Amino acid sequence: MVKEEKDVTTTGAVGEHYDSMIDYYELLFGAQVHFGYWPNPEDDGDFPGALLAMTDLVVGELDVRPGARVLDIGCGTGGPAVRLAERYPDVRVVGVTVSEQQVYRATARAQRTGVADRVEFHQADAMALPFDAESFDHAFALESIMHVPDRVGALEQATRVLRPGGRLVLTDVFRTADRGTADLVTGFAEANILTVLPDLSAYDTLVPAGLTVTAVRDITENSRRATFTNVVAAGRERHESLVATLGEESTELFYSMCTALAAAGNLGYLLLTLTRS
Repeated sequence: MVKEEKDVTTTGAVGEHYDSMIDYYELLFGAQVHFGYWPNPEDDGDFPGALLAMTDLVVGELDVRPGARVLDIGCGTGGPAVRLAERYPDVRVVGVTVSEQQVYRATARAQRTGVADRVEFHQADAMALPFDAESFDHAFALESIMHVPDRVGALEQATRVLRPGGRLVLTDVFRTADRGTADLVTGFAEANILTVLPDLSAYDTLVPAGLTVTAVRDITENSRRATFTNVVAAGRERHESLVATLGEESTELFYSMCTALAAAGNLGYLLLTLTRS
């Protein structure tokens, strides 16, 4: 029997997690704090390039046009939003996160890269977006919806702020048919304050009125193994700094979990594109 994750995804818990672990995530991932994407599933090189490739894959699904206003739901420290603004000079981006520290760092990143006139960040909850109805052309949620306690509620909020015809692109994690290491996935979920979908088809019952699924892609083979392999390598390269952040015991547990997840067959990764009707 599959052991289900405890629901630890409260706004306060997620915000505190990212406030306290902000240096840890930037140490391992830099500005793009999410899985990488490798077009060739056999490849696992160039981790920074793969992280940017995942951002570009998600942004590319938006079909952004000049003058568009885009919402980044769960913006982290601003890497994807800044990347979007750099690639599309006429686009404005608004990022939201429940982490106060992430807002500070994201704002500083936008200022350093010269896009602060078109990119802004706010501390806000995806379950209660502080924006007017139909105020964004597109939105994306790169590994953030898995942190909210109610995916349907978050999708309803995104639907509300999107203009008709706007796209919402998100990534999420799910359990695959291979249930052999269920407890490992449960441990990963609890450690990272997230919930894992029961299977790839879960969004069939999660999408609210006003949104239509345009495309759903299983990109597990292009992301999971190589991401966890590279995260371990990045950690070992910065071992002393990681120990200073996590402690010796937690660092070794981190290495063990990531190594196991790289080999595990039951954690999947999906890319979902939805359109506002």
